[in-house]
Amino acid sequence: YLNKIPSYRFAHKIVKYAIKNKADYQAGAIENHNGFLRFSVNGKKGWRLRTLAQHNIYNALVAISCGKQFKMSELAIQKRLARFRFPAGRQNVGKVGGCWLIDDTYNANPVSLRSALQTLSSLNVRGRKILVCGDMLELGKQSETLHRSIGRLVAVSDLNVLLTFGKMSEWIAKEAKKDNRELLVTHCQSVEQINKKLKSYCQSGDAILVKGSRGMRMERIIEFLKRNFSATNRGGSTMQYGN
Repeated sequence: YLNKIPSYRFAHKIVKYAIKNKADYQAGAIENHNGFLRFSVNGKKGWRLRTLAQHNIYNALVAISCGKQFKMSELAIQKRLARFRFPAGRQNVGKVGGCWLIDDTYNANPVSLRSALQTLSSLNVRGRKILVCGDMLELGKQSETLHRSIGRLVAVSDLNVLLTFGKMSEWIAKEAKKDNRELLVTHCQSVEQINKKLKSYCQSGDAILVKGSRGMRMERIIEFLKRNFSATNRGGSTMQYGN
């Protein structure tokens, strides 16, 4: 639809932004570094976001485009973007004890789950990569198909452990287990069962991603990890970020 706009008699200025395609504001040289995304805009480096979720670069490009239209200086825009803190539960990366934790519990759909898996895959940790996944709700008749597609995606990822919770997430577990016999897969009947599994599985240096729809209340798992892991499991883990 947007590509058709220039063919109309449209008096307004059109500003385009992109990562892969040519645009007025195009991001490139994207890399993860110490919990930040670093990237260039139109070849100029120095841009940072306090997140590892690469889809947020598109949001940053919108902000940069708007700021530029209102004559903000490039340095002012850079400083504000680098200081911006994303809302809780939106791929927030932190540590609990010796484990790295990605809190993406705000909500879940197939697109956001793929993005979260990409973030987890980008981490170069010395331990294992663990996904705790609840149902993706409100997907209608496509629910089983979409959950199974996530299971196939998990199977070909670099995950080591998959814990699922909820009636529909069992499709994720079944598909992942079928396609990857080396992946440790457990479908849990309750949050309490997940917490017990995490307590027995997790070791210093592991990375844990917690994801699920709002109705699944996956933040309960985040709270458990913070209560039980912050004061213990404090091995000297280090994490590097791949490109």
